[in-house]
Amino acid sequence: MDGPVKTFALLPWEHGIEKAAVVWLNSPPSPNDLDLFAKIWNSSFVRYCADGSANTVLKYQQQYNLKSPDFCVGDFDSLAHDTRKCFEKETTFIHTPCQDQTDFTKLLLEVTKNEDLDNVEKIIVLGGLSGRFDQTMSVINSLLMFGNVWNGKVVPHIFVVDQNNLVMVCNTGTTLVHIPQDRQKLTGITSFVPIMQQKTIVTTRGFKWDVVDQEICFGGLVSTSNQIDGNVLSVTTTQPILLHFELSF
Repeated sequence: MDGPVKTFALLPWEHGIEKAAVVWLNSPPSPNDLDLFAKIWNSSFVRYCADGSANTVLKYQQQYNLKSPDFCVGDFDSLAHDTRKCFEKETTFIHTPCQDQTDFTKLLLEVTKNEDLDNVEKIIVLGGLSGRFDQTMSVINSLLMFGNVWNGKVVPHIFVVDQNNLVMVCNTGTTLVHIPQDRQKLTGITSFVPIMQQKTIVTTRGFKWDVVDQEICFGGLVSTSNQIDGNVLSVTTTQPILLHFELSF
């Protein structure tokens, strides 16, 4: 399969967080998410809010000592006036009125335009995995849109996290995921799931139930509730797929 081998450490906030861009999506976090979100948010290189998520940052700013966002992107239909007023001295507001794209897609477009993109090695997305199912699917669609390259620019790998989940896209080719020695934050449950409407053939190593040249598809075989069974997971696929890990915090 074409393409270079991509290699990642599994918990992206544990190492190199100072080279991460963090995106806070406009979905209400559960109370149990906030400790993790605050750690990632405050430690990252650059911080983005998707429209009304700035309201959430302001709501919890004092309790969790949250830094102000560097950028807030969206059509601002859900951004409170008081929130904008509180952040206007420290935050750049980028109005993107187009209704053909979600705020997350528009935000990722702005990330790729940022002159500091060369200093960003990963993008960590807070939220987007709970609440309305259709909005979760739109988040996944945005991940697929910004797979490797956008308008000639290499896009840093994107991880979506909450207290219970970490989701990433394995693009066409081979992806290696290094599992940390300290696995206290992992339950060991993992899944690889097809998402493209095209024939997808997968070979894996390091899972309890590996596959070799196996077609995976909805209505057929999908690998949910699999388990980590190695220090490095290898996924080779003919089409982008989703890789999911259950977290324990």
